[in-house]
Amino acid sequence: MQKLFANIFIFLILQFSICVAHAEIYKWVDEDGKTHFSDTKPIDTNPEEIKLKITNSINFLTDEHDHTTNNNNFRKDTYRLPNTVSKVPFRFILTSRMNVTEPMERLGSININIKQKSFYAYVKLTGVDLGKDYKFRIRVLDAKGELMFDQSRKYHSKTNSMWFAARISPNINIDSSGQWTFQVTLNDEKLFVERRAINF
Repeated sequence: MQKLFANIFIFLILQFSICVAHAEIYKWVDEDGKTHFSDTKPIDTNPEEIKLKITNSINFLTDEHDHTTNNNNFRKDTYRLPNTVSKVPFRFILTSRMNVTEPMERLGSININIKQKSFYAYVKLTGVDLGKDYKFRIRVLDAKGELMFDQSRKYHSKTNSMWFAARISPNINIDSSGQWTFQVTLNDEKLFVERRAINF
């Protein structure tokens, strides 16, 4: 049941976080003491109304599994990171799932299996300038150095912090298990390069 609640939360956030400034979710407890969440108001009970207000530059990066090569015609990624290093403080976390605005846990590695088909790369920036435009880019390379995820977005900071969560779904038939590389740039400056174990 907890997994169901988590899935409902993730689904609702993904649906509303892209273009909606605020959303309404209803919460209630049934006769068995189980807590339920829904974006539709139930008619047989008096639910608590929860309003999700986005007071920060919060964005979910969509899942884009963009393979530039395949196993039969492999070409190593030749992208070069910028020489300039960003001075913006950051926090990088791998997590199996998101709990609305925070990662469920901090994992040193990810085990992909039938139940765990994807994971999130969570990045939180602190000390950004209020009212400034930022270009955020995340690239993910598998263990053999093949680019399997690359996405960039532009955001306008509404507070002094921002966070991003990129949902990544490995393809076990194409991607290579092992040490993956996460490259993140901010305004065309290198924010960080981290390596994490992604096991199939």
